[in-house]
Amino acid sequence: MDEHVEHVHVHEGSDVSARTFILFFVIFLVFTAIAFVVVKWSYFALVKYENARQGDVPTRIAPPKTEIPENLALTAGGPEVSTLPQNAPLLQADPARDMQVMRAQQNAKLTSYGWIDREAGVVHVPIDKAMAFALERSMVKAQTAESATTAAPAAVAPAKAVAPVASAPAAH
Repeated sequence: MDEHVEHVHVHEGSDVSARTFILFFVIFLVFTAIAFVVVKWSYFALVKYENARQGDVPTRIAPPKTEIPENLALTAGGPEVSTLPQNAPLLQADPARDMQVMRAQQNAKLTSYGWIDREAGVVHVPIDKAMAFALERSMVKAQTAESATTAAPAAVAPAKAVAPVASAPAAH
């Protein structure tokens, strides 16, 4: 077998050409754009149809019937109340004034001394004093606990040393 066959080295002919590859992506992008336009148009057409079929959508806000006077606005920067129910009774004739009175009462209670239960000797103190007292009380507790732990070893006889228990290996 002295004959040797020479093979010609050429690239494989079954490779994808760049032109076909680019053409595929261009066609893909065109169909994607067409599908986007069709879906968007269909969505808006169906929304328009559904709104026309249902009439007034229950989640829409009805136009204001009775405007609240400016002096009755509850708070600046808060949620706006633009309408009052037509046939509902006014439970609060002046909600802004009621809110001011309530806040004044709360602030007066938070900044003054007074009895909660005179017979039991329970009082309320201003919030600043109460917070300072609570902080002072917690610091005293911490100091007494710290001094008790440092003084305890000297006052108590040393206990027998306990050897640590080896834990069993965990089964997996």
